[in-house]
Amino acid sequence: MKLPFWATIFTITGVIILCGLGMWQIKRLAWKNNLLDRIRAEYRVDSAAVDLDPSIDLSEKLFKRGFLKGEFVHEKAILIEARTYKGNPGYHMITPFKMMDYKDKIVFVNRGWVPMGFEVMSEYIKKPQGLVMITGALRPSPESNGFVPKNIIDQDQWYQIKPEEIAKAKGFNDFYSNIFYKEVRGKKRGVPDLPIPQDTKININNNHAAYALFWFIMAMAMVIIYGLRFIAPQFRKQFK
Repeated sequence: MKLPFWATIFTITGVIILCGLGMWQIKRLAWKNNLLDRIRAEYRVDSAAVDLDPSIDLSEKLFKRGFLKGEFVHEKAILIEARTYKGNPGYHMITPFKMMDYKDKIVFVNRGWVPMGFEVMSEYIKKPQGLVMITGALRPSPESNGFVPKNIIDQDQWYQIKPEEIAKAKGFNDFYSNIFYKEVRGKKRGVPDLPIPQDTKININNNHAAYALFWFIMAMAMVIIYGLRFIAPQFRKQFK
């Protein structure tokens, strides 16, 4: 049986590459399943029972649930523009939170959504006073997004949550880079208080099994096409 040299080399190379991509997706599937297991385990934690260390290293985690104790500095809150809630335009309110157990070091808290037109010190926005405990999730500060405008600090216009820029603008020298997202504990009937905490649930797609299957099918298709084009005709001639 005579096989074409370049077609054979091309097919073998292609099958190796496609199978390699399939194996890579299988490894990604195992990694993603482990990540999802850790996320589900984190959501089973009672956030009111875990005293968070705001300096925790979250490089290997997406978030850590628990509570913080301290005092809000409401007058130095900022509003992150272009945020929606059930289709309604508005802002996310980021309020400095002075950590009593950590020498008054600041954590920036995303308290949630307020409607367009509201100001930081609006009388309609709830402003807890004194020492309080808040529950939620600690996350790494968001990475810069090229599609989101840069903050215009001198005009107090904010589009991205950048702790270092907020701290500099508001006169804080000692702050944490992690961001705390306040959560809702239990459902309230009637009109919710402002700000409305955002959903802290993290939804991650897990399509790696489908991707792996696709690459293996492509490899198999390549072998079948090669066989039909170069091997099957030689068998037909041999048995005529």
